[in-house]
Parts: sequence; structure tokens; C-alpha cells
Amino acid sequence: MRRLPRLQLLFAKGLGDDGLVWLKLPPPSANTGKALAFCRSVVDKLVAKGPHVYKIGVTSDPLFRFYKRPFAESPSPGYYYCHEKFKGMYIIYASVSWDEAALMEAVLIESHKGKPGNRNDRPGGEGRKTDTGPFFTYVVFKLAM
Repeated sequence: MRRLPRLQLLFAKGLGDDGLVWLKLPPPSANTGKALAFCRSVVDKLVAKGPHVYKIGVTSDPLFRFYKRPFAESPSPGYYYCHEKFKGMYIIYASVSWDEAALMEAVLIESHKGKPGNRNDRPGGEGRKTDTGPFFTYVVFKLAM
């Protein structure tokens, strides 16, 4: 795995050792094209197992994004507690650059636009940008039944 800032802290919080949030990252030596092909294949295989409801996104803290409980200053819940009640998250790309992770998100959203179960209604890259990486592109999902 690439050397990414804060990554050891995220591992200490349980990233990659959780029953619902999984690391499915391309090989560290993969160039951009191979990384994109890998990410597409992860999403395509997930959708092929279907029927799934899924959403592609980007975050600097996957566990927080998935498990966040709403509170007064930040009332929006994480994916696990939202109205969709997503049941899993695959971390499919990691980068030191927000722009790179957001571009991967946008390309994946565009390639799955209009497909059954896709809950992305915006083109990607418009999420909250934080100052410190690493940044992760992910797909959250649940069975559609």
C-alpha cells in the first residue's frame, strides 16, 4: 500500500478490520489507467451480483462516513444510519490528492449513470474537501430487496 498521511491512524481506528467496511484497493504499482480499470471491475462485479442499491463517493475518513451518527451540529447520518440503511462499503481507491480521488469518483459515476440501483444523482467531485488526506473513493451498497 502506498505511504499516505494519516493512514496508520485510520488503521488504528479499525479501517480494513471491520465487518462492513472493506479495503478493495488496486495494487500500489498500478498506474492510473490500471487503477481505474480495477475500480470499475469492483463496482461492476458488485452490481452483477445484484440486485443492489449503490452509491459511489469520496471521503477522507471511510469509517466516519459510514458509521456517523447524527448530532445537533451535524444532523446528516452516515450511510449505515441513513434512510437507505446501506450494509457495506468497499474502499476502492486511495490517494494523497483530493482531486485525484474526486476524479476517480466522477469517472465511475459517469460510467454507471442510469444503471439500475445507482443512487448517484450528481456527477461527483462536489463533496466536502478536507485539508488532510489520504482521500478514498468508495462504493456503498445493500441488496435492493
